[in-house]
Amino acid sequence: MQKGILIAGFLIILGTAFVGFRYGNDAQSLVIKYEVECKECTVTYRDENGNSAEIKGVRDEWTYEFVGKPGQFVYVSASNPDGSETEVAIKRGGKHLIKGSSVAKEQAARAGSIL
Repeated sequence: MQKGILIAGFLIILGTAFVGFRYGNDAQSLVIKYEVECKECTVTYRDENGNSAEIKGVRDEWTYEFVGKPGQFVYVSASNPDGSETEVAIKRGGKHLIKGSSVAKEQAARAGSIL
């Protein structure tokens, strides 16, 4: 009987340690970074509060970083007037979450995901 209680206690402690290890660094993994590369484009994105925002006249590169929340929708798009190559990416915790690209005139490169 005592051996069973000891094993059960050990498994509970081990399970708690695993959960703590797995989710202990979750704030780091919710650091979101939008990256845009274009010759000249208009960027539309969702900010940390979920509001839509737009920036016109972006040249070369643009980035935006914030801490997201679980279940939050993150989105970035960039459209160019001349059809030059445009790339967008969303990184989560420093790793690529999703990418998008476009080379068509007035067609947006898009990337979006739910955290």
